[in-house]
Amino acid sequence: DHNTPRTTSDMPQMNTSCLLSLFMRRMNIMSKAKWQTTLILFCYLACIALSSSSSSSVDHIVELTASTFEHQTQAATGATTGNWFVKFYAPWCGHCRSLAPSWKDAGKRLAELEEPSYGTMAKVDCTKHAIVCKRFNVKGYPTLIFFSKGKMLKYKGNRITSSLVDFVNGGYKDAAEEDWEEVPAEITFWSKFFSDMKKDFADMYKYRKNFLAALVIGSLALGVGIGYFIERMSIRNEKRNVRKTTVSTEDSKKED
Repeated sequence: DHNTPRTTSDMPQMNTSCLLSLFMRRMNIMSKAKWQTTLILFCYLACIALSSSSSSSVDHIVELTASTFEHQTQAATGATTGNWFVKFYAPWCGHCRSLAPSWKDAGKRLAELEEPSYGTMAKVDCTKHAIVCKRFNVKGYPTLIFFSKGKMLKYKGNRITSSLVDFVNGGYKDAAEEDWEEVPAEITFWSKFFSDMKKDFADMYKYRKNFLAALVIGSLALGVGIGYFIERMSIRNEKRNVRKTTVSTEDSKKED
């Protein structure tokens, strides 16, 4: 029963009043203990949902960059950071996108092992850190390289999660000794400079032998010319000094 006006404009107010009245009746029916139980159950379910969502969002793959690669992996020395299994990829690569779920699951499985794994899964974006990929002669994507004790091994096995995990957990030991390579030194400014010069001279020798020969002959001729000029200047200065010495000696004799 409602004492409010029954006009069309007052219908929203009447509906709100009815809902509020029904809710208050429900509140009175439920005992205080039931409310406490419901609240505790709700909080428990909320905590489970949050923990599961956070654990599923954790990425156990280390993102390496040009500035952090050698510091974290110590690939050249194989010192104290253990083995590293690194994926060199490009975001636009279709094969890289296909591998991404298996790579992520493999990292998660290694992190959840009861016995700690001595292998770390990582990745390098070659579109952002090309100098790292150049160091390891990466020519196709994705390239998977395993680093252990100062040596590296290019992975050529199956790319499903279980195969990747088994490889990190000891499967790499089955690789032939000749498949292992020495880890290249870290690329610095000067090493890159001399490497580029060496490559340029090799290209010139292969494709522009005439130009290279002319460059060598021209450099030699320039060197000879500069040497001749320096020698003539030195002889001229020596004669000038001798002349000055002679004049000063004659003047001193005249004064005597």
